[in-house]
Amino acid sequence: MASVYSNRHGKLTIHFKWNGQRYTEGTGLQDTSENRKRIDKHAQLIQAEIDMGIFDYLRHFPHGNKVKLFAEKSKTITFQELAQEWLELIRLSDIYT
Repeated sequence: MASVYSNRHGKLTIHFKWNGQRYTEGTGLQDTSENRKRIDKHAQLIQAEIDMGIFDYLRHFPHGNKVKLFAEKSKTITFQELAQEWLELIRLSDIYT
């Protein structure tokens, strides 16, 4: 399950497990209630994509800690494909309600 924590500097981080590996990515945002709500929704979206098998690390974290592992494996998708994936996520989850 993707989750959100505050690091020792008071910045929000997202923790998740994908393909048997644990990932921790910083957001650069201070731990405020508004930022936490925003990042909680992002974490829920990440988890939904992982569960559906469509998670793309680089789309969520283009400057993330593990970008070198995925840069060569990244695929290019069209706007239509991205929109269809997004609509399917919205249909299958209630994270925006």
